Amino acid sequence: LHDPLGFMTPVTLVAKTYLRETWSLKLSWDEPLPQDLTLKWCKYFTDLYQLEKFKGQASLAVFFHYML
Repeated sequence: LHDPLGFMTPVTLVAKTYLRETWSLKLSWDEPLPQDLTLKWCKYFTDLYQLEKFKGQASLAVFFHYML
């Protein structure tokens, strides 16, 4: 993910935190995630899908406002 200005940091930081939590469990590749972590990942991907609604000219206007 190329994000030199860091606009996606709030989104990617959550995923990185969940990845760290997942790796710390040291599960084998075929072990299921614990229920609480599965719910976190499901909510994350659901919320990520909802970000598509924010695409468009409004986001470009905010971007160009900060560039001026």
